[in-house]
Amino acid sequence: MENLSFQVDQAFLLFDRGEWQQSKELYSKILNQAVQETNFSVQVSALWGLAANHNRQNNYGEAITFATQGLQVCQQNEIREENCFWQELGTTYYFQADYAKARAYYEKALKFNQETGDRHGEASNLLCLANIKLSMNEALKAIQCYEQVLTIYRDMGDKREEGLTLSNLANAYKDRNQLKKSLGYYEQALEISILLKNNSRRSTCLREMGEIYRRLGNYEKAINLLEESLSFTLELGEQSRNADTWKLLGLTYSNLQQYDKAVKLLDKALDTSKSINDRSNVASCYALLAEAYLCNGDDTKASKFATEGLSLQREIGDRNDEATSLSILGSISRNSQDYDKAISFYEQALSVSKAINDKCGVASRTCLLGYIHKLMEQYEEALEYYNNALSLYVELELGKDQAETLKWIGDVYTAQNNKSEAMNFYQKALDVYEKAGLKFGEQSITYTIGCSFHNSKSYKQALPFLQKSLALAKELERSSDIANSHYMLGWTCHSLGQINEATQHYKAAETLYVQLGDTQWASNARQKLQLL
Repeated sequence: MENLSFQVDQAFLLFDRGEWQQSKELYSKILNQAVQETNFSVQVSALWGLAANHNRQNNYGEAITFATQGLQVCQQNEIREENCFWQELGTTYYFQADYAKARAYYEKALKFNQETGDRHGEASNLLCLANIKLSMNEALKAIQCYEQVLTIYRDMGDKREEGLTLSNLANAYKDRNQLKKSLGYYEQALEISILLKNNSRRSTCLREMGEIYRRLGNYEKAINLLEESLSFTLELGEQSRNADTWKLLGLTYSNLQQYDKAVKLLDKALDTSKSINDRSNVASCYALLAEAYLCNGDDTKASKFATEGLSLQREIGDRNDEATSLSILGSISRNSQDYDKAISFYEQALSVSKAINDKCGVASRTCLLGYIHKLMEQYEEALEYYNNALSLYVELELGKDQAETLKWIGDVYTAQNNKSEAMNFYQKALDVYEKAGLKFGEQSITYTIGCSFHNSKSYKQALPFLQKSLALAKELERSSDIANSHYMLGWTCHSLGQINEATQHYKAAETLYVQLGDTQWASNARQKLQLL
């Protein structure tokens, strides 16, 4: 008995660390021994563990089988632990987005907890019901549930669960795009994890905070937090969380346009996810790798990962990444100038985003449709799509996305040769970037404004914007943007008759282009130097 109890504790520890395959194998061994010894109590623990691990590996049929067996053992032997199986069945249907069935099981378990005075179980099932509300985009109702849970755990003096609930509140505010408020809750949760010396929870809080800073456009802070998180998960051997963190680091480096580094990190996340049979994370990695290769100009590899990913995403019901893969396939078609096919993919992606009420996804896919109509010189349609997307981003309070969309609207007016209206939108984009403190976006739009003034031969007006673009690019250590800013400053100074300054900028641009392996632009800089 003592040996079985120890093994049950070890199996749960593996489950809690996200090592689901190893946990499942140990629970299976425990179940066989418990059946041989006619130990019904341990059978119940093992059957719950098997159901829970199968749920986390997307094996829902097996999860239902083990949970049903567990209920039978409880009922046949008068073991009053049916609630844990009702809760796990609720989780099975929750993972499959069948929220009505999930709610029914959670409410059944909640009623049992309340009748038996199990406040811990009551809080646990309220937490599950809150997660359903969050998934149904009822974040305010979810927050109310989480606050009830938080009160229960604080009354019980349960610091561990208080920390977990604070993280759930943070997640709910993150879903409402109240990112700074979300950070505040994660910081409270982080303090509790440090107090309890729980490095596993500490790493999770750091990872989530890193993701928020990534979304806010503070990539340096994001990378620091994600790497700190990774140091704990590597030490703890938490493979699932290692994969999550490598994935987020890869996404952050993609945002920084450092695609080679992004791909290496995403490959590590993919390999790790495959090794622990985490199909959900595999599907997510396929989408992110496809996007990284697309942005890096490798449409062949992008198509491979998007196509493979789409098949798996549809198989396991991962609709969010399904929409991403469809968008990527649309962009690949767009790059080959098959615009009708591209529009078809984009519209499919938009339909999926609408079906799951993903407003951010709807806005993103609407922008893609705006861009392709701009390429087709259907400017009124492009503006309509962009303005619809902008309204959603304003509603969601997503400053970075608002600024990008304002910039793209400016690009449409530039294509129509409406320079004053284009500059109006570029300036609006710059204002949003500056207000939000997003220096990457600020650098990009100041460069665009400088180029726009240069192209209209307003060289004196172009100069301060290009100088600011260069200063920001240097601060952010973005070599390609430094090179481009030097090149345009060289051209602008030449146009203003500032030959010495033009020479310095062209030489700096040429040197950087050579270092970057960009032979075409290095040659362009040399040709400009010869004209001085």
